[in-house]
Amino acid sequence: MLAAARAAEKAGVVTPLPHPVGVEATACVRRQGPIPPAGHSPYRRRRPEETLLYRIVRENLDTFLASSTDPNTGEGLPAYVISELHTFLRCGILAHGFARVRCRQCKDDLVVAFS
Repeated sequence: MLAAARAAEKAGVVTPLPHPVGVEATACVRRQGPIPPAGHSPYRRRRPEETLLYRIVRENLDTFLASSTDPNTGEGLPAYVISELHTFLRCGILAHGFARVRCRQCKDDLVVAFS
């Protein structure tokens, strides 16, 4: 996997890795390097843990899952729905994995959370 990351780095492509490994970007995220094409802006982490939807799901998921299960039959939500709700809570959170990206020009680092 590291060899693939190094090949992607040489080709100017940044790919996510399963663990924090330095990969250099081709343009500076702080706009000290080449300006991205129109409609593109420097990467900014979206911080899902700060959104209202994320907080509502995080704070109420256990209660919701308990109340959606029929106590007589044990039937509840389909497994894929429960899985997606748990996946939503992990998406974009640095504690659940990230890639470290480094600018070739200014040597600045940033982390990109897996989604």
